[in-house]
Amino acid sequence: EKILSLVPDERNALVNLAALYQSNDSGFTDLNKAGELLATLLAKEPDNVKALLNMGFLYLSLSQPNQA
Repeated sequence: EKILSLVPDERNALVNLAALYQSNDSGFTDLNKAGELLATLLAKEPDNVKALLNMGFLYLSLSQPNQA
């Protein structure tokens, strides 16, 4: 989050932080925050493969396979 406060559009930091929020093992699980971060990035870069992949995993973890 510190990196994003300095460089809010850093795409790798956005994707990595979203993945951390999605991880059950991280102790930081927050699926809503993960979705917000990925949606922010995808609004700017709709073809970002890493963000799309993570969004697909997020939808699967939310039991929304049709969205994935």
